[in-house]
Amino acid sequence: IGLIASSFVKSLEPMYFTYGIVFGCGSSFAYQPSLVILGHYFKRRLGLVNGIVTAGSSVFTIVLPLLLTKLLPKIGLSHTLRVLSAFMFVLFLAGFTYKP
Repeated sequence: IGLIASSFVKSLEPMYFTYGIVFGCGSSFAYQPSLVILGHYFKRRLGLVNGIVTAGSSVFTIVLPLLLTKLLPKIGLSHTLRVLSAFMFVLFLAGFTYKP
């Protein structure tokens, strides 16, 4: 919600709220449960799986700036935020596959 709201903002002050607070809190609330749920699926090799998930997060953190440097000049900030919103929506849908 924070990313898609940020794509419609026209000034900097609301961007602080939508991107900084709403998206920041949402992302931090989503990261920890993604690590906790691994214990339900992988009992024997939990350390290995946590390492793979954390490494995947690091790889995405490296690849994302490269993607953003290509997207920003071509489609602008608002459309780039919408593309990132689409990525987050895919992760949101993937969260429905968890079985508690």
